[in-house]
Amino acid sequence: CRAVVREKGDRGKLYVEFVDFGTKDWVERDKVRQVPVEWLSLPSLAVKLELGIELGDGMDEEIVGEKVWESLAREERMLVRVEQLVDIGKLMGHLVEFDTLELAYQELVMKGFITVVSPTCDTRGV
Repeated sequence: CRAVVREKGDRGKLYVEFVDFGTKDWVERDKVRQVPVEWLSLPSLAVKLELGIELGDGMDEEIVGEKVWESLAREERMLVRVEQLVDIGKLMGHLVEFDTLELAYQELVMKGFITVVSPTCDTRGV
């Protein structure tokens, strides 16, 4: 995995950003190797996904965030359903269950913790 070292920690650990996944983590220094120089010019394969959801009325952002994370962690495999290209490298859409194509957090929608937001279509110049 390609990664950029962001911070040096104690006990031989490095805080790295995995450029092709968009995640960050602490790793053992002896697991890190210099990549071939030609790999440095390759663009990141990760894209940002803005979930098309909003907090339900009167809901606490921190609590709902934990519930969304828990619902995503239960899924073994998910797909991304892209609704809109927001910017280069940034999409708006939803995470859906691999087998059913249902929203991975559908239960939270049904319970009112979150609502699904439809992206606005920019029709200028169409």
